[in-house]
Amino acid sequence: MATASNSHRDIISYYDTCEWDYRIIWHTHRTLALHYGFWTPGVRSLAQAQINQNEWMAELAGIGSSDKVLDAGCGIGGSSMYLAAHRGSQCTGISLSRRQVEQAQALAAAQNLNLLDFQVRDFSDTGFASGSFSVVWAIESVCHAADKVAFLREAYRLLEDGGRLIIADGFSQQPVHAMNHEQERLMRGWLEPWAVESLSTTEEFCHAMQGIGFKDIHSREVTDLVLPSARILHNRAWMATVPAHLMYWLGLRNKIQHANFKAGKFQWRSLEQNLWHYSVVTARK
Repeated sequence: MATASNSHRDIISYYDTCEWDYRIIWHTHRTLALHYGFWTPGVRSLAQAQINQNEWMAELAGIGSSDKVLDAGCGIGGSSMYLAAHRGSQCTGISLSRRQVEQAQALAAAQNLNLLDFQVRDFSDTGFASGSFSVVWAIESVCHAADKVAFLREAYRLLEDGGRLIIADGFSQQPVHAMNHEQERLMRGWLEPWAVESLSTTEEFCHAMQGIGFKDIHSREVTDLVLPSARILHNRAWMATVPAHLMYWLGLRNKIQHANFKAGKFQWRSLEQNLWHYSVVTARK
């Protein structure tokens, strides 16, 4: 099992090294989003889906102008900026990557968004005072936690009484030890390149939340809402097969970038095999 420090280095290295991939394949310069996005009726593009996911989750969590939100694993700050601009919320975004934080700070300054603060911190050990936030928000970041219970404990500590937790992420359909060799190979094919040690099942995750003290725990499977994005990622990875291999052979792309391209295929193949699903988990302190 990877140590926390090794895990952190892998996560930072992945996002910093693959920044250009996200710009080209996921158009992060348009939406400032690294997540899949939700394709509800009327959504016609990936960019719309990514913005729509922010609104969908904000509505579910009831986020408003009186809230102080911790964006745990904020990437380049897209969700925080959306919540500040459209919900009037005060948001603190944290990431392990200094490069991401600096980009988020520059983007927020360019938009004159004064309700935002971005810092380099570990969401499992933030150093913030207990009860500092009314909402802890995490989109596709908790999957990176080597110790997901540690994240949940920290989220519980950081929330004020009655505060809300909302998480959108991938979850395994079954524990790794229950998978056969081929199933495990498919899962490892996209988890390892994306610096994810393992996915928990929703049952394991919600049981841990209950043990920590969270109440009103709800898990909503919304795999159908991310399917178009998963398919887009798979298709774009296939289209890039020849140039990606050529650039890797020429030394123009490194091992991390090459594995990232291949992971786009594996995430779809493992989803087709029903090995994982996408869920939104909510709870209160």
